[in-house]
Amino acid sequence: PARLEHPSCFHKGDAHCHYVVTWEKNAVHRWKQINNYALILCIMVSIVLFFLLPIKSWGFFALTAGFLSVSFSFCLAYFEKKELINTIKTQGDAAKDLLDETNIRYNNAMFVQEIGQAISSILDIGKLIETVVNVMQKRLDFDRGMIMTADREKVRLTYRGGYGYDLEMEDILRDTGFHLGNPRSRGVAVESFKKQEPFLVNDISKIEQDLSERSREFVKKMGSNSFICVPIVYENESLGVIIVDNISSKRSLTESDMNLLRGVASQTAISMVNAISFQKLQESEEKYRTILERIEEGYFEVDLAGNFTFFNDSLSKILGYPRSELMNSNNQSYTDSKTSARMYKVFNEIYRTGNPANIIDCQIIRKDEEIRNLEISASLLNNSAGEPAGFRGVMRDV
Repeated sequence: PARLEHPSCFHKGDAHCHYVVTWEKNAVHRWKQINNYALILCIMVSIVLFFLLPIKSWGFFALTAGFLSVSFSFCLAYFEKKELINTIKTQGDAAKDLLDETNIRYNNAMFVQEIGQAISSILDIGKLIETVVNVMQKRLDFDRGMIMTADREKVRLTYRGGYGYDLEMEDILRDTGFHLGNPRSRGVAVESFKKQEPFLVNDISKIEQDLSERSREFVKKMGSNSFICVPIVYENESLGVIIVDNISSKRSLTESDMNLLRGVASQTAISMVNAISFQKLQESEEKYRTILERIEEGYFEVDLAGNFTFFNDSLSKILGYPRSELMNSNNQSYTDSKTSARMYKVFNEIYRTGNPANIIDCQIIRKDEEIRNLEISASLLNNSAGEPAGFRGVMRDV
């Protein structure tokens, strides 16, 4: 079999992959050639000695040479068979390594696909991190993994989810955290977060002297032997880090492993930003609705036909109608024909010019038939394309 050397590898950071393939004649092959030449020599000598020696002496010589030749041939056959078994075993190990590498490639491809499908529609950060961690555990060949994120003030990295850790270790991770504002913090997670650079370490003992005392103590508690740390970055803003590690050296971590995690971190960053934006939008909408429900004025939104699409409780109280009856109704439900025509004229002017307008001393008839005087301020409501979609305004009971 060929002897293969791989002095430089692209996946280990070299400029290219370099292979040296060498075929050499093995020892058994050389001894077989010697045996063949010796056999030919013995036959030739036996022919010559047949005419020179007595028949008994010649017979003894021929039998001895034949016995030695056959014995040597059997020994060579034994060693050749043994070497063949070793070759088959080597090829089997190579095939197993290739199969393992194929499985890793397949799992990596499935990992990227499942991550993309799983997190594309998740708008909750907690659920998003849980999903990423679960797919990592299912598909990636690492003993452990975790995700840490920064708080809103970007002063602390905290553990948000992981796999492969026992309960005691998870408690340590939740209680530890990393201070981003402390200049003495020199942990790998902090450096990766600040510099927005990934780190790959196959022997953690080689970097211990570069760590702070607190970081060394943390690494000792974790018991990691090798690890990869990649930052979660969106548009030059660091959001957190993804860390995977191996407790034992079952295989060396490679640039390919790190590049895979960088791709996952990029996808996770986009989904995290979407989730944060959605959360802020929800908080804003909740705040907006809380304000609307607490004001005494009646706030309303209507479509272009004048039908209510949204209003607060104050408007329902002013008009004297329950919410169920007001929704999708228009001003004809609580005004006479003269007032309704007046309101139509004002709203038509708002639609035509785009300018807000007021309706002063507008009489309405409540459900209990009590007459109230209102002051209405209204403006045009546009959709996302900038086209008129309705009106919004405020009613005041004067």
